Amino acid sequence: MTILGQSVVDRIETGSVDIRSVWGGAERSLEADTVILSMMRRSDDSLHRSLTARGIAATRIGDCLAPREVDDAIYEGFAEGRRIGRA
Repeated sequence: MTILGQSVVDRIETGSVDIRSVWGGAERSLEADTVILSMMRRSDDSLHRSLTARGIAATRIGDCLAPREVDDAIYEGFAEGRRIGRA
């Protein structure tokens, strides 16, 4: 199994997939019998809106703020926790 992140799929054919990096470079063709696409991620801030509507202070982090990677949410949670500890 091969997992490729930060790639754009240009074409899926029977037995192969043509991809290129989001950072540039040449297209390449890989043998593939299965292709799983992870795309169209959307931010969901409904909990944040609900809390602030009730007057509860809340900070948006992770996918609540914008669709990103899990390490972004971990860092933002850590940073917010440090800010809370200093207050």
